[in-house]
Amino acid sequence: MPFLFVAPRSAELTHAVSKTFLRTVGALAVIAIAQFAIQILGGPFIDVFSLISKEVVIPGYVHRARLDIAGFEGYLIRSNGMFFLEPSIASQFFALAAILALRIAPASVPLFIAALLFTGSGTGIIALAVGVLGIAITGTSKERVLSVLAASLGLAVLTFTGLLLAFFSRTSEFQTEGSSASFRFLDPWEHVAKFMLDFPAAIMTGYGPGGASLTAVTYGTGVNYTFTPKLVIEYGIVVGLGCTMAMLLFVMKSTDLPLAGRLVILAMTFALSGALGQPASAILVWCFCQPQSHLKTPRATRWDPLFPRSLPTLEASPKRW
Repeated sequence: MPFLFVAPRSAELTHAVSKTFLRTVGALAVIAIAQFAIQILGGPFIDVFSLISKEVVIPGYVHRARLDIAGFEGYLIRSNGMFFLEPSIASQFFALAAILALRIAPASVPLFIAALLFTGSGTGIIALAVGVLGIAITGTSKERVLSVLAASLGLAVLTFTGLLLAFFSRTSEFQTEGSSASFRFLDPWEHVAKFMLDFPAAIMTGYGPGGASLTAVTYGTGVNYTFTPKLVIEYGIVVGLGCTMAMLLFVMKSTDLPLAGRLVILAMTFALSGALGQPASAILVWCFCQPQSHLKTPRATRWDPLFPRSLPTLEASPKRW
């Protein structure tokens, strides 16, 4: 990652970053599938925090959730790929990997789809749907056909494993107070509206860093502030909307990713998991996006630490070596 800040951006470098991303997330997808398979076979749920002492883990830091499958009487925990903070974030990374793999490594798409389904998370399904929309707009005919086949595969897995009813049952969360969907998609904006009505003097300036904690306590602690609501509450509506627009333009204009990949990153940043300052979201943007100045700098004048045009040999410059 440190080299990505100074490396000249190009389609080749974006491709290399994408391949590294797919290899890494692919390994975690295999782990997620194994987590679920072990439980189906009667074994325990295994992740990093089940292998270390609970005395060194902050209570409640790692979120676990049950997954109910029709006809299965056992207690199943949704897969999190072992190293993700929660199944929801894992599912979003699997969704982005599935979208990027359509162009780079189509054979790995079923792996990411299966891992996504075993997380039992609706946010991954939303991220995948956003990516498919991007493919429908700008994708090639091959990518469109592959996306249809992948969706069909996912539907078949959902049907034959009994997960279909589990996913559809979660749609009621949008009408249920205190649910995961309410925390992510409804409550943050309701808090912003209440904040603007109750504290009009702070609309322009906000409460300052950490101010969202005050509104969370005032209006209810069960809320997951995403990017824009947190900015508006802490820094005011002008800064909040300005930073939102800047981030939108930054992601859309500073990467060689296909439109589908950029749309998934935007969905993750602004709606699904992008709490302001959350490392999982910030690192994702850093890896795939760079300021426009790096893209426009002439090759002859930019420092290239990763791919130098020539390397000195021992014979040519013994003193330098």
